[in-house]
Amino acid sequence: MSLVTTMLKLGVKPMIVTAGLNDDFKQKFDADGVKYKVVPYEIKGGRFSAFRNYTSSKVWGRKVCKFIKSLPVDNTLLWIEGNYTFTSLDTKVVNRFKHVLQIQEMFILPGLKGYLYKKTIASLASHADAVIVPEYNRAYFYYLSFKLNKLPYVLPNKPAFIPSQKELEKLHEKYRQYDEIFSHKVILYQGIISSSRSDYIPVLEALKKLDVKKEFVFVFLGRDNAGYVDGLKKQGYSVEHIPLAPAPEYLYFTSRAYIGIVNYSPNCLNNIYCAPNKIYEYSAFGVPMLANDIPGLRYTVGIHGCASLYKDETEVDAALRDVIINHDRMSVIATEFFMKTEYESVLKTILDDLMVK
Repeated sequence: MSLVTTMLKLGVKPMIVTAGLNDDFKQKFDADGVKYKVVPYEIKGGRFSAFRNYTSSKVWGRKVCKFIKSLPVDNTLLWIEGNYTFTSLDTKVVNRFKHVLQIQEMFILPGLKGYLYKKTIASLASHADAVIVPEYNRAYFYYLSFKLNKLPYVLPNKPAFIPSQKELEKLHEKYRQYDEIFSHKVILYQGIISSSRSDYIPVLEALKKLDVKKEFVFVFLGRDNAGYVDGLKKQGYSVEHIPLAPAPEYLYFTSRAYIGIVNYSPNCLNNIYCAPNKIYEYSAFGVPMLANDIPGLRYTVGIHGCASLYKDETEVDAALRDVIINHDRMSVIATEFFMKTEYESVLKTILDDLMVK
C-alpha cells in the first residue's frame, strides 16, 4: 500500500492485479481512480497441501499471465512484488515486458524447491529494468548472486501512511478496555506470537530483575491462537495480550508504547539482514527500541541511537536498563530517524530512471 500511495502522490496511477483486496482498499482505490483486477487465489489445507498449493499457485499464475498478455508490450511496465507471485508467473511472459522486481523477503530454500525458486528469480532479475530490495546488504547479495548489470535500488520498508496521534485518539472509546494496561509503561512486542519465537524470553527475565518492575508490563500485540501468553502468565511472567487490530488501528497501541521490541533469531539471511516495517512504526511515535545486534538492526536503529542492542542473553539486562535510563533522549532520536529515512525521494528516483510519467 505504501508503494501505491506514494506513486499516486508522485502523479503516477498504477493498475493493481492482486489475489485479494479488502473493502477498505477497494473504497480507497475507487476514490483515487485506481483500476484493479482481483484474481482469487485459494490456499489449500489438509493432506498433500504443499503440492496442492503449488498447483493452485500455478493456476493463479496462468490466469494472471493471460491478463498480462492482453496488455500492450510497448507501453506497459510490470511492477512485481511478492515471492510467491514471482514463482507463480511464467517468466517467458513477464520477460517480454519491461518490468521491475521488488524483492521484499530473502528466502534461501534447500533442495529442489530452492533451486527452482532461485532459477525463477535469476531469470526475472536478469531481464528486469530495475530490481528493488528493502535493505542495503541485500542489494549486494542479489547483485552478486544473479550477476546483475546494476546494483539493486534500496527502498526502505517504511510505511507511507502513519496516522497522527490525534487521529488515533479517536479510537480510544473502541479500545477503552485496555486503559489499565497502558497505565503502566508498556514494553510492546508486535508480531508473530508462538513458542517458536521464544527470543523475547530473555527480555521477560530481565524485566523481572528491575527494581521498578511494577511500573512496567510486557504486552504482546498480535494473534495468539495457541494460548501462548496464558502459558507465560502461569510461569510467573508479567505479560498481557492485545489481539491484533486491523491496520492501521493497531498503531493506536504502538503509539502508546514506552519501549518497542525488535528481535530476530540470526538463523537465516532473511533474519540477519532483516528490514522490518515495525522499526518505522515504533520510531514514528518516538518509541525507543530494544533489539538484538544483527546487521539489519545495527545499521538502522542501532547506529542511529534509537535502539539499545544486545548480542546475547547475557547483555539483555544492561540493554534494557540502558533504554530505560536514556528513554527521553532516544525517543527524540527515534522521531528523527523516522523523519530522515527517505522513501518518497527514493521511489521518485526509481520512477525517473525508468522514465515513468
